[in-house]
Amino acid sequence: MENRHDEKQLLERLRQGDETALDSLFESYYGYLFKIACSMLADPGVAKDCVQEVFVRFWQKRSEIEVKTTIKGYLQRSIVNECLGLLRKKKILTAPEEASLNLPDASHSAQQVLEMESLQQLVQAAIDRLPAQCRLIFRMSRMQELTYQEIAEQLELSPKTIENQIGKALRQLRADLGPWLKLLLPVIVSTTFLN
Repeated sequence: MENRHDEKQLLERLRQGDETALDSLFESYYGYLFKIACSMLADPGVAKDCVQEVFVRFWQKRSEIEVKTTIKGYLQRSIVNECLGLLRKKKILTAPEEASLNLPDASHSAQQVLEMESLQQLVQAAIDRLPAQCRLIFRMSRMQELTYQEIAEQLELSPKTIENQIGKALRQLRADLGPWLKLLLPVIVSTTFLN
């Protein structure tokens, strides 16, 4: 969106039921919201569903919606809430963990959003630097949410080896990301990631 005036016009068109306004909104913000959802959920398919749900809900409630900052900020908060709701349902995130996340809100500046994207790249780069087997085991544990036993069975290794590899990964990530750990909480999503 170019400016506040354009956003007001777009919102007015949406309230009048103009589907082309929704298409314009979708084209402008789908990619941005998808990146946020992927960083929180680590599953592109589920992230896609969450983004679509945000747009469906936005359309359904278009006559009631009050955008106090920007449409982008409103949609950003919506996708974060949608992902948190899903994580809560799956019992991946507990209320105390959620409170510690410092999640982005509509008041974040473009600079802060860019910094968050840079931090996401930093986390990914640190994971990519892990030795191959260690990286695979870490991703199976943290992103696929497999137990040590399930990973051990799939890789034909002992559970103790899996435990050692996860420990090695966490030590390496702490060493690589140490100065940024507090800033990385929104990127990491769950505090269990680096505990």
